[in-house]
Amino acid sequence: MANVLKSDVKRITTADGASAYHLGFADVLITVGSGKTLTLIGVTIASITTATVNATVTLQKAGAGTKAHIIGANTPVADGQAIYFPMKHVLEATDVLVGQCSADDSVDIVFSYLEQS
Repeated sequence: MANVLKSDVKRITTADGASAYHLGFADVLITVGSGKTLTLIGVTIASITTATVNATVTLQKAGAGTKAHIIGANTPVADGQAIYFPMKHVLEATDVLVGQCSADDSVDIVFSYLEQS
């Protein structure tokens, strides 16, 4: 089994992800590949606008068909600020992590994880 520490950066574009999932305006952050398991280590949400925006990151469990917010729904992020959420969530094959925000192109999300295959 290979263990690899990884990180990724995504901009929540809102309008571009509007039809992706049933969460309204949601952008896919990561989809866990077949035969893989991810342990989400932490998420940072940074505002890149001059206004406070509300952000949400949600885990969609593919097999169970359930959705759960892994940070508070509509968490306010003040202009020019960043919030770090330390966590440990296990994502299994075909699980999807999505993000959404109250305004187009207004937050960057950085997430770190351990990928096992």
